[in-house]
Amino acid sequence: MALTYGAAFLFENAAATAAITASGALPLTPPARLQNPHTSVRWRAETDTAYITVALAAAVTLDTFGLFGLNLTTAGVTRVRASLTDPSAVDGAVYDSGSAAGRVSSYYGNLVALRDGAAPARYVRFDLSEAGKAYIEAGFVMIGLRHAPGFNFSIGAQDTPVDPSVKTTSRSQATHIDLRNKSRKWNVTFDVVSEAERFGWVEDLDQLCGASQNVLMIRSCSSANLGRDSLCGLITAGAPTVARDGFLDGANTYTKAYELQTRL
Repeated sequence: MALTYGAAFLFENAAATAAITASGALPLTPPARLQNPHTSVRWRAETDTAYITVALAAAVTLDTFGLFGLNLTTAGVTRVRASLTDPSAVDGAVYDSGSAAGRVSSYYGNLVALRDGAAPARYVRFDLSEAGKAYIEAGFVMIGLRHAPGFNFSIGAQDTPVDPSVKTTSRSQATHIDLRNKSRKWNVTFDVVSEAERFGWVEDLDQLCGASQNVLMIRSCSSANLGRDSLCGLITAGAPTVARDGFLDGANTYTKAYELQTRL
């Protein structure tokens, strides 16, 4: 049977309608770019230390903070804070991750911070630094409330590297490669979905995002490397919600599969 802990989804992004400011920005890379769903469309500050402040349209109950398309490496130092009343979020009264290195994966450029338990907040601040960097940049911000399935995805989950680079073989049999940006793809199946989940967050995810809106999946909320174990992207292959011949708490159970790929 599937484990009863692990994965979570965030698909209602409170930052989509927020006012975003930053400590600085180059003329053609304003912080508003962090609301563009493509993580390759980036805000950039010409410094090795910067911060971003996200002022939500109203107080929102939240527990998850994500920043994607970062150029920091594992040496980068980050801090995430949230406040209900302080527009700078410096007080960190709702959440304060503390400053630490190693939260951003050098391969994937993800920063994900999780609060243990949800609470209302309106202002969020991301502090970012890495000594020697000519600039700091990030591509997309997601803030909101995550949904954790009651039963984790089953054995057989797939993590596939995607390299769309074009290979051409010359007449001399030399291989020439037109390099393209790499991404990754996850395939997971939740074999036990309760009826409350099927008509709750599963239905919400299908209807609100479908295959056209960004979704954040965290494959292990207890991971020591959330930057690696998180994927922000699109559901690239829709799957039916399948009714099972079984019951949980007196109601029907369901199976749901997802394929997600990083959105560049």
